[in-house]
Amino acid sequence: MRCCNPVPGDKIVGVIVKGIGVSVHRADCRNMQPSALSEEDKEKFIEVKWKDDAKSINIETLKIDADNRPGMMMAVSGAISEMKINCMTVTAKPTKRGYSTMTFGIEITDAGTVTKAINKIKTIPGVLSVSRLKNI
Repeated sequence: MRCCNPVPGDKIVGVIVKGIGVSVHRADCRNMQPSALSEEDKEKFIEVKWKDDAKSINIETLKIDADNRPGMMMAVSGAISEMKINCMTVTAKPTKRGYSTMTFGIEITDAGTVTKAINKIKTIPGVLSVSRLKNI
């Protein structure tokens, strides 16, 4: 089950899945919290860690809540572009309160890149919140 899309640098946990092997999740994955697990599942946890040189290209989805104004999507995509991060998907929809919710699927190689992108986007005037979208 790949629900939370861990990337190198994220804190991770592993769980043994019958017929599959080890499934790796971010430590903050909703599916890995004690309240979401049966007693039998809790016994299947194993310690996992990233290889020191782990690098791969992953798509991370960022959710941005911002003012619904002309140029906002361009400002966010410009900030991503300035960081030399490739944007793979974009969606936007207005909310009833005059705001918009946007999602940007960006190519990243590690958790540090995600954090830098979030921090840069947060500096844009009119951006209310930025978060990693948990795919669960």
